[in-house]
Amino acid sequence: MFKASGFCSGARLIDHRMPRPATATEKTTRETIIRRVFRFSLVLKAVHAVIFLLAGLALQLASSDEILRLARAVTRHALERDPDNHVANLLLHLAQSFSIDRQDTAVIYLLSHGVVELFLVVAIWRKRPWAYPLFMAALALLVAYQCYELILGFSWLLAWLTVFDTTVIWLIWHEYRRERATGVFDAGSRRHTVS
Repeated sequence: MFKASGFCSGARLIDHRMPRPATATEKTTRETIIRRVFRFSLVLKAVHAVIFLLAGLALQLASSDEILRLARAVTRHALERDPDNHVANLLLHLAQSFSIDRQDTAVIYLLSHGVVELFLVVAIWRKRPWAYPLFMAALALLVAYQCYELILGFSWLLAWLTVFDTTVIWLIWHEYRRERATGVFDAGSRRHTVS
């Protein structure tokens, strides 16, 4: 405590260097915001998974010629305006060099990524305790791979996705801790074991 001196000798002094603890209302508001962001991130992950599933199915059904035709149609206007457009040229080059082996690999990647991600999002929505650490581990592996890809060649989109996935890992961890502390998993396991 500080000693008061002068005309304030009876007043209690406050040390402004020490942060004050958050009030219950502030904690509740912060938790509400975090939970909303968590739920929204799960919705985004579910949409992402569905897009990967649809892209994998479309790629499985498309022939190499159809992929090349689509790439030409998509890049035509951009290349007419700027023949040196790097993105359009890269897309066209990828479509031209797209082999059956690459197509099969891309289909397997898209479908497996979509299925695993959607499965884990649904499991977390259903409050399955095993899904939280499993989803965090899967995302951590994905983030590690994305960091490797960023080292090989920087991409703003990939950098943004890496930050987003890292944030989702933290949100899952935060929600997992909160659910364990409130006993939600214990109530859920009793509910599922009693028939």
